[in-house]
Amino acid sequence: FDAPCSASGILRTRPEAKVHQSRESVEALCETQQRLLRAAWSRLAPGGELLYTTCSLLRAENEEAVQRFAAEAPGATLAPLRPPRGALSRAQPQGVTFLPSEEHQGGFVALLRK
Repeated sequence: FDAPCSASGILRTRPEAKVHQSRESVEALCETQQRLLRAAWSRLAPGGELLYTTCSLLRAENEEAVQRFAAEAPGATLAPLRPPRGALSRAQPQGVTFLPSEEHQGGFVALLRK
């Protein structure tokens, strides 16, 4: 599930993305992410997995979004992920944040299990 987001992880190559974002627009995106997660979750079979991704570096769109969803969705658990060896990243219980580098853009990935 590639969630609509602020694109804060790709500003190096798409600096115009910053011009279109504000606190209010990020808050609206966070609500849209939750709504879309609920819709996708309702269609996921028991035992299924949902991979949540963004091209954002903002905690509100990433760690906080999946924590909030997992706390509210029946049967949702966050599965541990390990970043690829050598990737400029930060792993945490909620997922993996990829920091922008010469090799890749920034973003986030989390695995939810039903």
